[in-house]
Amino acid sequence: MTAEAKNRLEALLNQSVDGTLLDDDELQLAELLRTDAAARRQYRQFMALHADLHWDYASATVSQPEANSRTGREESGRKRNVQSYGVAAAVLLLTIAGGVLLTWRLRGGVGGDRPVIGRLTRLAGEVQVVDRGRTQAVKQDVDLRAKASIHVVGLTGLAALRLDDGTEVSIAGETHIECRREAGRTSITLHEGYLSANVTAQAAARPLLIQTSSAEMQVLGTRLAVGADQETSELGVQQGRVRLKRLTDGETIEVQSGQYAVVSQRSALETRPWPTTPETWREDFESGLPDGWRYGQWFREDNTEVSRGSVRAARRFALDGSDSTLHRITLPKQWMQGLWRLETDSRLHFTFKMSRPGWFQIMMGVRSDVLHPSHIGNYELQSSFWKKGEPNEWQTVSVPFSAFRKNIPGVGYADLPPDSPRAGDVAYLLWFSTGDVDRGLVIDRIWIDRSSHPSEDLP
Repeated sequence: MTAEAKNRLEALLNQSVDGTLLDDDELQLAELLRTDAAARRQYRQFMALHADLHWDYASATVSQPEANSRTGREESGRKRNVQSYGVAAAVLLLTIAGGVLLTWRLRGGVGGDRPVIGRLTRLAGEVQVVDRGRTQAVKQDVDLRAKASIHVVGLTGLAALRLDDGTEVSIAGETHIECRREAGRTSITLHEGYLSANVTAQAAARPLLIQTSSAEMQVLGTRLAVGADQETSELGVQQGRVRLKRLTDGETIEVQSGQYAVVSQRSALETRPWPTTPETWREDFESGLPDGWRYGQWFREDNTEVSRGSVRAARRFALDGSDSTLHRITLPKQWMQGLWRLETDSRLHFTFKMSRPGWFQIMMGVRSDVLHPSHIGNYELQSSFWKKGEPNEWQTVSVPFSAFRKNIPGVGYADLPPDSPRAGDVAYLLWFSTGDVDRGLVIDRIWIDRSSHPSEDLP
């Protein structure tokens, strides 16, 4: 064994006798003892030493007269204790080397006493699973067990969860959910954030439950989207029907295909048509930042004919405390309705300047118009697409959305395949970022339409 392996084994053994050995560490210890004879020898020596130390400590805690009067008995007892520890060590060795690994595999690893209810995939950003107080960063697909929580961290994070009954759940950034399975019924608690789901047909007696702080939804099989914070819940049903209950008073309504409802103390519980997603979008910032605008600082420049109001890239924490170093301008997230609907000829136009010209990035969050998780993702465009201007020079850029490329974690922009958004997809988020460098990015206006050239005036 290498010195590093010996030190690691000693640490694992100390954790074992202290009762602090975690499940993953137990698996590593079992594998070491099963495959390495030197590790087994070190284990037996460790357990013998542990037995000696255990007896020495016990002896030191009795008074001297009592110790003198019991010397013969203690010496005999010591031998029996050492023998007992030796037998226990041998039994434990056989258990760990021969049985623990098999038990682990049969149980399925961490949390094996609870069923696997789904498979989680990280699509973008940081995704975490919290299970029994332990937080695991998701780098590749992982099984999800009942009672585990999912955190999709940061504004741009994305994840997809496929439950064992075929239900597919898309999870947006800044979202925290918990999944349970009790008496054969699956429930998802949405603590905050946004999700959408294609729910397979459920047994009438055991519908899928989606719960928020203010509402409960019983789903028999449908396509839906849900949003929630501490005070308000939103539900949009694209297909099927959902029974929606307001928790404060128990009032219940049925939300059917094409309908939308809000649960709030400030409004009546009623259905309305789910708003259609427009093909165009525009903002000139002349009256300040629109409601819900979270990233960017509004200001008015004096003595200018170009801008009567603009937004400047600024740093700000995401709702979950992440992304504090990024300088960016971000449109309000619209997971439910969407910001605009993409067509083959849709284009992004914006007028901007930079006090320190250089690299910046545009990213667009996109979901399927039918809420299908396989078509959710972030699409990226970098500033090499247009010319580098002079400091504080206003430029107007027109970019076809077909030039955007789907972001893949761990793959550089230059290596991304030509995978563009599809016609009919819905953009729910757009942001401009100069990363952790403040380049003085200022945007005077942004608009989306289906024209090939931007007009001089805002359309």
